[in-house]
This record gives sequence, C-alpha cells and structure tokens, in this order.
Amino acid sequence: IRLEIYGDRSPETAVGYLNLGICLRLKGDFENARKFLDTALKIKKELQEEYAQSTADIYYQMGLNDYQEGEEGGIVKALGNYQKALISLVPDFEDTRVNANPSLEAIFPKDKLLDILMAKAEAQKMSYMKKIDQIEHLYDSYDTYHLLCQLVERMRRSYKSESYKLFFGEKTYQVFKEAIQAALLLHAETGAD
Repeated sequence: IRLEIYGDRSPETAVGYLNLGICLRLKGDFENARKFLDTALKIKKELQEEYAQSTADIYYQMGLNDYQEGEEGGIVKALGNYQKALISLVPDFEDTRVNANPSLEAIFPKDKLLDILMAKAEAQKMSYMKKIDQIEHLYDSYDTYHLLCQLVERMRRSYKSESYKLFFGEKTYQVFKEAIQAALLLHAETGAD
C-alpha cells in the first residue's frame, strides 16, 4: 500500500521496509529481515537522510538482527551498526570507533539513545565473553554502561509524570542490572575497585 501511495523512494516507504524487517527479525527470519532493512537504508541514503532518527532506527535494527542471528562475526557487525546508529542520531558525533560514545550534552531523542547504548554495551560485554583474552571489550562495555547510568539519571530528572517514572523504572532496572554485571566481571578479571 505504501508503494502505491508514496512511490518506491520516499521516507514513508523506507519506514514500511523497516517495519517489515523488524517483524521478520522478531520471527527469527534474519536473512529476509536483513534484505528489508538494507532496502530501507538504501532509500534513506538516496534521499540523503543519513543523519536522522529513522536512519538511526534502521542501523539499530540491523545491529539487533546481526546480534540475534548468532553467526560468526555477528557481534562485530552489530557493534558497527550500533555505532552508525549513534552517528545518525547524535549531531556532530562522527567517531566510527566502536569504543567511542557521544557526549550527553547534545539535543537528541534520549529514549532512542538509551536503546542503542544498551544494545551496544551488551554486545561489547558479549564480545569479551566470547573472546576471553580481550579484556578491552569488557572495559568498553563498562564505559558504555557508565554513560548509560548518567543518561538514565538525566532522563529520570526530566520526567514529571509518576506513571512514566514507573514505566521508566522497568527500563532502568535492566540498565543497572547489566551495568553491575559488567562491573563485577571487570572486578573479577582485574581485581580493581
């Protein structure tokens, strides 16, 4: 329907491909999900919308797809896509190194940043766990979780509604739980406080 209404090269069509990719990923059809996500990204690039929240969404979903697919090199590809998502989302952040994180000072959708950073930190931690001799991945995960904790605190202070604070509490529980796990792993590995 979107193709008939908007044509094959519109932001709305890209969102349609993104949504189909998400549905296929959730069903476990990672190969076809990748095709739809790639098409959505291609449209965004043709429209020169590389730096937009919807483009960040595509990269984020591509990262989730790579991470959940579980193939060799999937974590590395996922980290690259999460970094591209951050670059698309955060103005003036262009660092392609997967251990680099943006400043929290810029104005951008904080809830999307939270999702991307959570996925990135988890992938960094998993990268360490699969390659035990590479502790820098664990340090990277710890640093990302530390930034996430700062972001959570800023977001919590900005919410006025009690119901949203309760909803947000569920998300923050996961952030702090994972951050503590990363800190405990790092402590066990290094003995540092």
